Amino acid sequence: VQNGTGGGVVPAGFEVALLRVSGGQILDVQTKRLDELDTFEFTDLDASDAVRYRLSWEYAGVTQTIRIEEEIAPANLPLWIYETTGSPGDVLVSYQETILASVDGRNRLLGVLEQAIILNAGDRTFVPDISTPGADSGLLEFSLPRDAEDLIVDSTLPQGSMMELDAGFVLLNPVPPGEHRVVYSYLTSYGGSAIDFDKALPFGADELLVLVPADIGVARGDGFEARDDVLLGETAYRVVAGGGYARGARAAFTVEGLPEPSFFQDAGDFVGDNSVVTVGVLGVTAALMIGMVAYLLSARRRRSAAPAPATPAERGRLVDEIAALDDRHDAGQISDDEHRRQRERLTERAVAGTDPPGETGAPAADDGPEDSGRGRDEGGSGG
Repeated sequence: VQNGTGGGVVPAGFEVALLRVSGGQILDVQTKRLDELDTFEFTDLDASDAVRYRLSWEYAGVTQTIRIEEEIAPANLPLWIYETTGSPGDVLVSYQETILASVDGRNRLLGVLEQAIILNAGDRTFVPDISTPGADSGLLEFSLPRDAEDLIVDSTLPQGSMMELDAGFVLLNPVPPGEHRVVYSYLTSYGGSAIDFDKALPFGADELLVLVPADIGVARGDGFEARDDVLLGETAYRVVAGGGYARGARAAFTVEGLPEPSFFQDAGDFVGDNSVVTVGVLGVTAALMIGMVAYLLSARRRRSAAPAPATPAERGRLVDEIAALDDRHDAGQISDDEHRRQRERLTERAVAGTDPPGETGAPAADDGPEDSGRGRDEGGSGG
């Protein structure tokens, strides 16, 4: 354990905890006090694939956690502690991007993924003070469209909380020295074929990127310039970028050319049966959140356009058709994609009017970030 603040020391009796976790539940906790060399050791660990370990420690009111499975060399792992400060002067946003992750043109509904890289260039942990008013408060504020729903937030910051605003949210997490990532996704509607974004940048931004799938639309805004298209996964994006935003600045841009209902009705093959385009993005957390965006969009579409309940006789006929379809697939008479498409259509019709297990809620997650993925109404942020 090392104190990274100039002149700081590691206090005598400092404790480190090891949490054994499985299925998102803490099974037990071990604690160790530092020896005279400011080192510690945990032994006799469970090697089961179902078990994960977290190192956790608290200093100056800031609790930090490391996921051992994410460390390349957990042996001789350095843990850093820092003194704290209420001044945000060393905190800035080095990079921020907005990605159109999904679009449901039939209902004019967008799934948006955003991420920001926050850098604390000092040697003290910045602790925001909610009682400090105005722009000097140093609160980590993120803008959202006013009708944004189904907000999901994750971050690599230490534990903290989230506060809602009229057009966004604020993270009250401490910001230790170094680089940290905040990723969030949400759903929002648009009118016509365009949507406007107006972003508050309390910490400025060295670079601000907007990525729009090339087949869907294009982003425009004062101060933004086109970059070369990029390919993420199988999706090509048009990219525009702005930069050099000072603290307290705002950045406005418009995404144009979004699909409208008539377009989707006349060209259903553009997106297939789900009327949802999902695009990829780098990063495991971001990929998981994009999957959640697509799930929420798909669920929203199903709720808004659910078929009429099937009669018992019709349901029996549909079950027979599904069995016959499976036989044709097993015999190699139809492709995997065609089998999946037809089976989903028949199954959706067969279960119409029923409430099968799992239909009314998202599936349970594996052992993920303990504080991530909270809905907007729950007032939490990942840490």
